[in-house]
Amino acid sequence: MTDNTAPERIWLQTGGDYATYHNVSAEDEEQITWCWHKVEDDDQEYVRVDLYEAALADLQAENKELRDALHEIASTICDCHHRLHDVLAGRPLPAAGIPPAVTN
Repeated sequence: MTDNTAPERIWLQTGGDYATYHNVSAEDEEQITWCWHKVEDDDQEYVRVDLYEAALADLQAENKELRDALHEIASTICDCHHRLHDVLAGRPLPAAGIPPAVTN
């Protein structure tokens, strides 16, 4: 459970390039601090997990909507391709509202 009173974001401050502190020893840990706001260009931003998970869920839902829309577009293109194939082969177009038979 996440404490919603915790800051939404914090910035980890290493006092230099983060890569140089990646393998920080126990003696050097006091050199790494955090702040409510960004101080240096190389500060590392951390986002509260509940906010991250909510944003991820929103993106996944939007991704599904976009995939569904793309599938619908692809189906329409495929249908148009089959209709064009039928027309070029001299077959009549079906009456309005009646889906065409798919031919290969």
